[in-house]
Formats: sequence, structure tokens, C-alpha cells
Amino acid sequence: MVFFADLNAIERVIGALPGLSSKKCTRDDYKGHLHWAVPEGGHPSTLGGLEFAQELANGMNLYVADRTDSSFKACHPDLSASLSSILRTAE
Repeated sequence: MVFFADLNAIERVIGALPGLSSKKCTRDDYKGHLHWAVPEGGHPSTLGGLEFAQELANGMNLYVADRTDSSFKACHPDLSASLSSILRTAE
């Protein structure tokens, strides 16, 4: 789950830092960690943490995410190019 590429964003937005091991987790493990963090941060869990998706995405440090998650790093140049193209079109 891409949100875990920047754990500081999860802690800032949700208010709790999920306990993760150093090994790669499965998708269900990441969902479980996010689901756990929401009530730990003092919030009602209505969507298992996905209710914070926009805030987490906005709060992520892309430099940190690049350094933390190799799959994010691989897609980041394409994402950056797409966003730049959208912004140029909007001007």
C-alpha cells in the first residue's frame, strides 16, 4: 500500500504510527495496520483507514516515498510527467 512509503505522513494525518516489521508485508497486512492505526489515532474507523486517503496522499513526502519504496520510485517519474502535463494544460 503506497501510503506506507511515508510513515511520517500516516503519523501526522492519523495520529498513530502503525507497527511494521522490516520485511515486506502483504496487501492484507498493510490494510490491517492502517485499520489498527485509525482508532489508535483517536478516530472512528468507517472505511478501515481509506477515509484518510486524500489527506495521506497530500501529506506524503515524495522524496521519502521514493527512498523507502522501490515500486513507488519506479512509477514516480511517470506520475510526475503526467501531473506536469495536466498542470500545463490547465494553464
